[in-house]
Parts: sequence; structure tokens; C-alpha cells
Amino acid sequence: NKNMSKVDFLNKISAGQDTEWQKEAMWRRENATWLKESMEIANDVLDELHRQKMSKSDFARAMGMSQQRVTTLLSGKEKMNPETISKMEEALRVTFVRTEAKAEHDIVRDEP
Repeated sequence: NKNMSKVDFLNKISAGQDTEWQKEAMWRRENATWLKESMEIANDVLDELHRQKMSKSDFARAMGMSQQRVTTLLSGKEKMNPETISKMEEALRVTFVRTEAKAEHDIVRDEP
């Protein structure tokens, strides 16, 4: 129908279609705070891997995780718990998240 708006047309042809993108968009909106933090840590880890010339597979081995698991974590789409962040820091000998306990020692990067 020539009088139908583009939005109406799209709604008509997509009726009953999968709306997975809408669910994902809502999930991202609801989890925006921790997603942002996870993405920032993931980017910091990737930068540090590059700086140290360490491969993801070597990093995964140092963390005692599969490369697939590390890839998922570094996508920034998964909430990172303190244990995982600590393992990353230990494997790279750096500090990504400052806490009072870490500030007491004031160590940011432990050079080998």
C-alpha cells in the first residue's frame, strides 16, 4: 500500500518475527553500568597484552583458563568478578582495580 508509512510497513512485514535484538538492547540498557566497567578492564588488559607482547593463549595459560574463556572475558560482555580480575592482574603483574589494600602497597606494575 502506497499510503503506508515505512514504520508501519516494517512492523507489518516483521510481525511475529524474532525480536532478539530488542531483548539484547534492553539487556544492555539494564546492565550498562557493569558492562562499561567490564569493557574498560578488558581494554586495559588488551593494551597490556600488547605492551608485554603476550599472546591471548599465553595469557589464558597464565590464568589457568581456556583461550575461549579468556576471549569471552576480553569481549567485555561478561561481568568480571574480583577473583577473575585478580587472576588477570597476577598473570600480567599489573593492577587494574585499585582497592584500599592495594593502595597500601602502592604497586601499579611489578616489572620482572
